[in-house]
Amino acid sequence: MTRVLFLDIDGVLNSDGYRHGTGFGVSANELIDPAAVETLNEITRRWSLKVVVSSSWRVMPEVEGILRANGVQADIIGKTPAQPGPRCREIERWLAEHPEVTSYVILDDDADMGAMLDHLVQTDYRHGLRSEHIARVGAALNVRVGEPR
Repeated sequence: MTRVLFLDIDGVLNSDGYRHGTGFGVSANELIDPAAVETLNEITRRWSLKVVVSSSWRVMPEVEGILRANGVQADIIGKTPAQPGPRCREIERWLAEHPEVTSYVILDDDADMGAMLDHLVQTDYRHGLRSEHIARVGAALNVRVGEPR
């Protein structure tokens, strides 16, 4: 049984509020909100989730190092493929190549998830990932791959 969390970064692990409060860090490492990372770690621990980076940051070779340096503890098992169209297409393609996935959740501040909306826990780009999202992750994980909530 493999459970996966598709992780966006902008608007999830960082936010407008955090960036403005820190004076706009000069490096990607300084853009990651420690409180959002703490919430992510709680989520991945609670449900034994592995992380797939679906953020546009996935094209950066050092993205895993940045996440680790900022305290992300979960196993990072991959990145979604880059392809034209909405992010849900990239997630669909990744899932098609990984039939061992039994349930998944998407953390993203955008809602372009098409038929995958039942798996989306949408954050607000102004605030990022917060503790109030934890229960919604549990609900999204109860949806099996291929069935609606």
